[in-house]
Amino acid sequence: MFKTNWYKITFSLLLFSFYSGAIYGQEEKSDCVIKLEQAQSKYDQGRIQDVEPLIGDCLADGGFDKTGKTQALKLLTLSYLFLEEPEKAGETMLKLLHANHLFTVNPAIDPSEFINLYDKYRHEPIFNIGGMFGTVFGSPIITDLNGTPDLNNDSRQSYSPLLGIKGDLFIEYKFKPKLYLLGGFSFQIIEFEKTHESQKIISGALNGGFTGAEEVTSIEIPLLVQYHFWKKNKFTMYCALGVAPQLLLSESYQSDATTFEIDGRLVTTNKIVLTPDRNRFNISAIGIIGAKMQLDEGYINLRVRYSQQVLNSSNPENSLTPSNPNLLWELTDAYDGFRLQDIGFSVGYTRNIFIPKKLR
Repeated sequence: MFKTNWYKITFSLLLFSFYSGAIYGQEEKSDCVIKLEQAQSKYDQGRIQDVEPLIGDCLADGGFDKTGKTQALKLLTLSYLFLEEPEKAGETMLKLLHANHLFTVNPAIDPSEFINLYDKYRHEPIFNIGGMFGTVFGSPIITDLNGTPDLNNDSRQSYSPLLGIKGDLFIEYKFKPKLYLLGGFSFQIIEFEKTHESQKIISGALNGGFTGAEEVTSIEIPLLVQYHFWKKNKFTMYCALGVAPQLLLSESYQSDATTFEIDGRLVTTNKIVLTPDRNRFNISAIGIIGAKMQLDEGYINLRVRYSQQVLNSSNPENSLTPSNPNLLWELTDAYDGFRLQDIGFSVGYTRNIFIPKKLR
């Protein structure tokens, strides 16, 4: 019986503590919040000249949080408008837009004088800056067949994409409603696997072969035009088209992922660098479809990106005479001419950059 009563007493004390704390939190208000309420009451009563003396010091001393500061600056701007002090109204409107970049007018309740003043100031972001990271899957589009199997019309080689990575930094600039210009910098590592079976020309018997993971590391500068074709609440769908000049940093068969066969034995070769025989500069055509979700002063960005090189990636002059002879003597391979294509999936965050100012 005693234990049961003890539990009841403890529970009652805890409940009373929570309730008292909630009541106390509701009743406890800072002096600046009280003054803001008083200023609003004076404004509603038509005693507009009393607004600034009540909240001016709190604004100067940083006595409001973001919500309170927004309300105070709006109230002060309205007061200056009706006191026919347009210069002070303009100054406080600019402070309001700096304090709350997402502030918007309400045509249903805001006076027309306040809306007209708001329209004289830039309140949209001048540009956005963001970053993305994701996966990419690439594979070659063959343009020239130069390997031994190809020369004998017996294609015993194949390519398959492997998992790669891609990172982007970019800037968006809105130049028309729903239209944006994008420029940036991208780093990517594309990998694909080549399976090659060499063949004796006379007997037709297999004479070894190899499976190699080719790794292509490059940077690019994408230049795109983005179009927002659908928007609802905080969600936006978009598409983009453009080009990207590319610089090849390195390309190689990786030593830990390359094996070839000699007389039935599997042998792992050393890393074979392919960079000297590749074209270092290229350009890609890009297509993107994506979605944005608004979050305060930025948004989460999701996208699917397809890219295809316009120029040949390999140098035809080195197809059968590569810089590294091990490509021929160890792997019995020759370069095929190709252009890279890839598809990537990325996620990132974009931040809106606001610089409010008077437009006219």
